[in-house]
Amino acid sequence: MSEDLEGLLAAESSREGFELYSWHLRPAGRRRVLQVVLYAPSGVGLDDCARVSRRLGAALEAADAVTGSYVLEVSSPGLDRPLLTPRHYELALGERIRVTRAEAGLAAGENPVLEGVLSAVDAEGIGLAGASPRRLDWTAIGKARVLPDLGARREPAATPMEEEQDDD
Repeated sequence: MSEDLEGLLAAESSREGFELYSWHLRPAGRRRVLQVVLYAPSGVGLDDCARVSRRLGAALEAADAVTGSYVLEVSSPGLDRPLLTPRHYELALGERIRVTRAEAGLAAGENPVLEGVLSAVDAEGIGLAGASPRRLDWTAIGKARVLPDLGARREPAATPMEEEQDDD
């Protein structure tokens, strides 16, 4: 069932122009919650989530893909998105990340947390660029997430009042 469900979620998300980043079906009281996380290089907005939620809801119901009562939640992975699969690392190439290394590969007293720019991703692991470039095998990685660049500012959108003034 999980492969079929994942295939349906990925196909319907793709039809709306998004990649299925992750999904999770978990118990929540008497019903379950189906959490669907979408990714797009340009970002995922609230209207996008609502649109994809309607599409997914209809497709899930038509396919009778989830038995019993459930709540569908659709969201973006966020600026500080977790890196859970090799594909997630590929999407984060060139971005600054924080890696918490797996305990098994650490020497006594060694800092388990590394930060750097994700410079390479391949079948064996990842490369981090920075003051101390590193290469990490997949087995050496415990957790990882993107570190958002909060210094980057977007140009504000014109307000309706500014648009009216431009017409004069």
